[in-house]
Amino acid sequence: MVIALNTDGPTAMLLAERIRNLIESHQPEGLMLVRPLTVSIGVACATGHKPAWKDLMMQADQALYCVKQSTRNGVRLA
Repeated sequence: MVIALNTDGPTAMLLAERIRNLIESHQPEGLMLVRPLTVSIGVACATGHKPAWKDLMMQADQALYCVKQSTRNGVRLA
């Protein structure tokens, strides 16, 4: 989990995409992986109103599962 305070949706998406890209482009050496290591990331954002942390985590989790059900190795904003 990454918490980026004072970060709007588009900026949070850029951060998540940078993390996803770094993981994809820096594969661990010495491991005999069948497929490359990738990551799917769900992003939730709150600006203006203050939802509970639990609600934000549920939103990010739902966005994560949308990525996993579609393309995998991607980023989605809730």
